[in-house]
Amino acid sequence: KAAEVFLTAYQSQPNGKKAADNLLRLGMSLAGMKKKKEACATFDKLEQDFPDSSSTIKKHLVQQRKKIECG
Repeated sequence: KAAEVFLTAYQSQPNGKKAADNLLRLGMSLAGMKKKKEACATFDKLEQDFPDSSSTIKKHLVQQRKKIECG
């Protein structure tokens, strides 16, 4: 359910203030559902589309990628 909420929020405002955070949380939700491929793809999109995201988001992104072993 959480993944749906974050996806909908991102899709409704893909350039909004919370877009990067929504992608991060979507990726984390997918990882929690054991959807590693989709989670890693979401993290890739976050990194590509929001290279200037906050240091907090970048820190969590690195941690999550390591946690689920994204390539």
